[in-house]
Parts: sequence; C-alpha cells; structure tokens
Amino acid sequence: MELLKVKEKLEGHVEVNGTLTGPFNDLRGAIAANMNDGNLFGVKIDRLKCAINYQDKVMRFTDARASLYGGSATAEAMINLPVVDYYRFKVFAKQVESKGLFELIKWDPGIAPGKVDGEISSEGSSFSPQGNFSYRKSAGGKDVLERVHVIDGTFSMVNNVITLPRLSISTGSSSVSATGSVDLPKMYFSSGQTGLPKI
Repeated sequence: MELLKVKEKLEGHVEVNGTLTGPFNDLRGAIAANMNDGNLFGVKIDRLKCAINYQDKVMRFTDARASLYGGSATAEAMINLPVVDYYRFKVFAKQVESKGLFELIKWDPGIAPGKVDGEISSEGSSFSPQGNFSYRKSAGGKDVLERVHVIDGTFSMVNNVITLPRLSISTGSSSVSATGSVDLPKMYFSSGQTGLPKI
C-alpha cells in the first residue's frame, strides 16, 4: 500500500502470487492474495483469500473468503487509489460474533454476546452501509436485555445515525416488532413500536 501511496487503514501480512507491471505512476496487475492478521478500513480480519485486479488506479477484490470475528464471510469490493474518494463493497457474513460487529460500529446495545448472520454493503465516498442481520444466542439471562436471544432486522447508516426500518426482538417468552434509530455520537436510541408484545 505504501507503493501505491495509500494513507487509509489497509494493513496485514500478505502473500501474493501474480503479476504487477508498468511504471510506478501507472501500475497494473492481477494477483491471488492470502492475508493474515489484517485490517481493512477498520474491519479486523483473521484470514482472507481473494483475487485482486489493479488497473487505472482502481483495485478490485473478487472471490473473497474471510475468517473474521469468529465467523466467516464472502465479499467483493472495489476502491479508487491512492485517494479513496469512491469505493463499493458487499459482504455476506455467517456466524460472526456480535461483540466484534458492535465494536466496529462503535455501539453497545447492552445485549449478551451472540452470533450474527447478515449482509452489509456500502457504495460512495463515505461509509454509509445498509443491509440485514439475524442475531441468535442461547435462551436465558438475568434481565430483559440478557434474555433477548433473537433479533432480526434491516438497517442503514448515514452520518453516524443507524436507521432500523424493520426490527423483530424476542426473549423466548415475549416478542415485539418495531422501527427505530440510533444516534451514535449522542448514544441515543429512539423507537416506534409497530407490533404489540407477545406474552
């Protein structure tokens, strides 16, 4: 990344096999890459295998398979370099630890650690993701938040505000459907219940 003069957080131990040709100001290449202990724009990655194509100052990641936050994911992405003024990515995650995801978006909703399946994508010049998720944990707990063991929903995030247009929460003995939003800088949650609790 230093060779391409990239200043954003792109770190890790990488093994590559492929070709990189051209003058330094107009490099191009096709590479198969393996990354360990990486960090891509704040996303911590244990292992990643993917194909990388770089041409006309655009880097594309395809056939990406990663181990991250205790689970797995497949992904595709593209970024403009060396100044990341536009990028696009889509990730399908399976059995990822909820704690790692909440650390990533800098929000702790107070629920017990669980596993999450979902899809997240973002496109543009800033991180404005949208997607869907399904959280699961074993039933049981001391208080209401700890007893939550199923959450399904859709989300989008713009300017550090997460909007939840569809949210379904269950403790096993009760369930509720709602909409809501989370203002991350203010750590403020607001909701509009759309379904009565089921006892």
